[in-house]
Amino acid sequence: SLAVADYRYLWLANVAWNVGRTMEQVIVGWIAFQLTGSAFLVALLGFYRMLPLFLLGMFGGVLGDRYDRKRLVLALQATNVACVVIVTSLSFAGSLNFTQLSIAELILGTSMAFDWPSRRALTVDLVAGDNSHLTYVHVQDVPRDAVVFSHQHARVGRDAKLVTLNFAIG
Repeated sequence: SLAVADYRYLWLANVAWNVGRTMEQVIVGWIAFQLTGSAFLVALLGFYRMLPLFLLGMFGGVLGDRYDRKRLVLALQATNVACVVIVTSLSFAGSLNFTQLSIAELILGTSMAFDWPSRRALTVDLVAGDNSHLTYVHVQDVPRDAVVFSHQHARVGRDAKLVTLNFAIG
């Protein structure tokens, strides 16, 4: 996979995106606590980030299937950058409030709902051709006492097929 230049770029972008997203979430929580002094409101921001993923996530794959995934991911990342730049500017100007932070989290969550499926499908677009056989490994952060089993089998091409079995105990 790393032999494909576009995949290497996507992989590096994914690393940068995940590091940036994690940093942004920590900083947003810190700023929210400074603004409000409320741990509940910090948690509420996390809810605002995940709510669009829950409500719109199923449509993310549809959007990624209908439009150019590379352009879609780039547009969504531009949206993310614009949102973070606006929040940062408001914060440095001293005019950032909790409502603005909440709106930003809803926007970033909406972007994430459409970005994640398209980004994962883009990996297949860049590496696999028609009739390729794929092996998919899913690594997931789970609670200490949980065990997750996963098996996927896929055929790529016009008559694509994905068979998946997931099982969790814990």
